[in-house]
Amino acid sequence: MTMARSTPKRKVEEEHRATYDKRPRTTTPFISGSRISALGTQDDPFEIESSPEPEDPEQNTKLPRSMLPVKEWGLPVDLSGGRPYYAIVGHVPGIYTGNWKDIEGTQLKGYKGNRTKKFKTVDDAWEFLEEHRHLVEQALNRESGRAYLASIGKAPSARPQPRPSADIAHHPSLLPSSTYTQFQPYSEQSATPESDDESLTPKIAFQRPNSSLNGLQPRTNNNITAASEVTLDPEQQRVVNLIMAGHNVFYTGPAGCGKSAILRVFKKRLEEQKKIIFVTAPTNIAALAIGGQTTYSYAGWHMEIGKEPLPSLKRRVMRGRQKELFRNTDVLVIDEISMVESNFFGRLSEVMKSARENEKAFGGAQIIVTGDFCQLAPVKPFKYCFTCGAENEPNEPRNPTEYVCGKCRHVFYDVDKWAFRGQAWKECNFINVNLMRIHRQDDPFFRCILNRIRLDGIIQPEHKEILLNHESETEGAIEIATHKTLVAKQNKKKIDELPGTAIEYRCKDFFLWKDDHREDKSLEKYLQRGSRGQLYHLKDHRYEAELELKQDMRVVLLNNLAPGLGLVNGSQGSIIGFELYDLEKLPKKDVPLTGPHARYCEEEIKRFGERNEFRPWPVVRFDNGLTETIYADCSTTERGVSEPFSLLSRTQIPLMAGYSGMTLDKVKVDLAKSFETEQPYVALSRAKSLHGLTVLSLPDYGFGGRNREVKEFLDSFPKYSD
Repeated sequence: MTMARSTPKRKVEEEHRATYDKRPRTTTPFISGSRISALGTQDDPFEIESSPEPEDPEQNTKLPRSMLPVKEWGLPVDLSGGRPYYAIVGHVPGIYTGNWKDIEGTQLKGYKGNRTKKFKTVDDAWEFLEEHRHLVEQALNRESGRAYLASIGKAPSARPQPRPSADIAHHPSLLPSSTYTQFQPYSEQSATPESDDESLTPKIAFQRPNSSLNGLQPRTNNNITAASEVTLDPEQQRVVNLIMAGHNVFYTGPAGCGKSAILRVFKKRLEEQKKIIFVTAPTNIAALAIGGQTTYSYAGWHMEIGKEPLPSLKRRVMRGRQKELFRNTDVLVIDEISMVESNFFGRLSEVMKSARENEKAFGGAQIIVTGDFCQLAPVKPFKYCFTCGAENEPNEPRNPTEYVCGKCRHVFYDVDKWAFRGQAWKECNFINVNLMRIHRQDDPFFRCILNRIRLDGIIQPEHKEILLNHESETEGAIEIATHKTLVAKQNKKKIDELPGTAIEYRCKDFFLWKDDHREDKSLEKYLQRGSRGQLYHLKDHRYEAELELKQDMRVVLLNNLAPGLGLVNGSQGSIIGFELYDLEKLPKKDVPLTGPHARYCEEEIKRFGERNEFRPWPVVRFDNGLTETIYADCSTTERGVSEPFSLLSRTQIPLMAGYSGMTLDKVKVDLAKSFETEQPYVALSRAKSLHGLTVLSLPDYGFGGRNREVKEFLDSFPKYSD
């Protein structure tokens, strides 16, 4: 059947998402055969993601609950009483009819944080539950919700099923002289819409089994395991005990120490106590790995929220539904805390104080943070002023040490970018725990080398000799490089090894300078172009200036295509064919659009097609089993100090080659040109042992967690022993 896609919150950098969801979708067949092992990068394609916990070998066997719309979660639907239809988030969330007092007494009474609203149509009731899916999931994780799920049994697998392929002739005037697989459009007869209004139910490129979903699927994500299966060691158990006692806790440790296992255990125990807990992370891929949501999503903010003055944020939260979400939060968990900028951390605390009318940190909610400050730091910190939201000016273009607010002239220092350097962190009064035992690397000597690199930024001469010259077995391993040029070279080499001719796509850059901003001469810089026509100020954009794609190529998705289905920035897959360019599948003016820049984006995408001679669109089979045609995306950023804002945009296929990434068993690393001090440690810690690691080169300087502020912070922790 056809599945309705939940609409994610709009983010300023991804305005075209709303337009994309309006397009007719195509279905492409599954192509069997060997596939290159899952590789790739994460949210910033040229930064290595914080080192994850060991993988579960059994993965992708079922479609996780977070990837399904609420309508397919197996919720009870009682329509026997006729209208109105009550959408209930309570003891057993669902849609109910009949006597309101009976419903209120059985479903809402005694349930903290309940939600309800009556509707004239069932579709509207489902939409309400979809908007509150995070609260619905909280309810299902409580005792009464779990009892209901147990009573209806587990659902059958919802893994997408393949459809037969249908090769059609290539159009010679539109396509380069290369061989690839072309797919026919999705057949109207192959799907039945869930809604009477087909325009409200966009068709997506996969089918489900005929059996219906009667219950919810557990997460089978490679980083998610049932908490009951986790056995903690004494230092890990101590963290859980502190959290269950109600303390604000920060726990950290090296890669492989079990931080995610601790999270799973205390989350389950808090839910058993009927606590409302929100698990968040700063990036989509990190949030997906822990079964949570992004910090921006929890806060109800878009990516450019930093430009809004703090007083305005406080006023706005008192008028919106976010106020109730903040007030009902018992526990807030933030993972990958090293990537959370201190200004973001502080602003969220201040806004929650206002919403909860409580001057304690985060309005008195219990705060649990975890991560490793020796790994990735906040990217491009202090872009905007903490208080007034004006754009800050760095004192140096490449390695700034301070940032000055262009309006109130407040100075922000780069050493204060980490969350632990801000006032909000001090107000949290965390109990700090540094986990020492590493469970990933079973080679004690290798653990010793990694620990020196992580904490001291020192590579001893004898360690350097061992890393460069030890015996290893890494045939077929992926090379991890921390320099953009090396990454590009590795990807290019892998692409060239594939048969066939690559299809090339050139980006479409544009700066729309609004008349209201013509007197602001500081905006002239956005008109500067490089030698190949791209805008200079977009040279570090996550979308490639020039992109080559081939059949069977491994790719990484660079935008949030469908967060509810798990297709987010960092999702990996393989190109299984190409779809002919069809103007009718681009955004059309007769389709109602949302978002202030949707019309602009639709025109830029059309111009992108013209610029690239109407080349076909890649069709990607993602590693979670879903198949999607990937159209061009127009990524916009607002410029100027007042509305209507000027727009800086890049339009490109939101994909990149996925050959330079992560593996745990066999790793090759080239660290001679690493440009972030934390990245060499992250790269080396990918390996389980020296036997599975080949180091091609090392930098001449010390590296790792050598930042003085981080080292002093970790050294201040009390020591704990079994």
